[in-house]
Amino acid sequence: MGKVHALLFTLLGALMGCAPALAPGFFPPGSLDGANTSALWLQVMGGLNGFIGVTILTEAHLVPFLNLLLSAPATWHEEAMAPLETLVQLHGEPRWRAIV
Repeated sequence: MGKVHALLFTLLGALMGCAPALAPGFFPPGSLDGANTSALWLQVMGGLNGFIGVTILTEAHLVPFLNLLLSAPATWHEEAMAPLETLVQLHGEPRWRAIV
């Protein structure tokens, strides 16, 4: 499933979940407690569709962003060490390294 399909899946799930509240005339009470099985089915399936869509979108966008964010300090550290390595190449090994 692509990113566009996941987004549409999420929006369809939200619409399915909200349909009984947006159009209550289509879901008349069918039992003594005023519940409607069609409304319940739409809400459950809408929640499931929304969950699947959000999971795919999270995997597609949030996980790569977090990987980039968590791996960035190592990259910054290597870039910060580059001037020290340049100095070692220009001036030779520092004295404190020779002692250790």
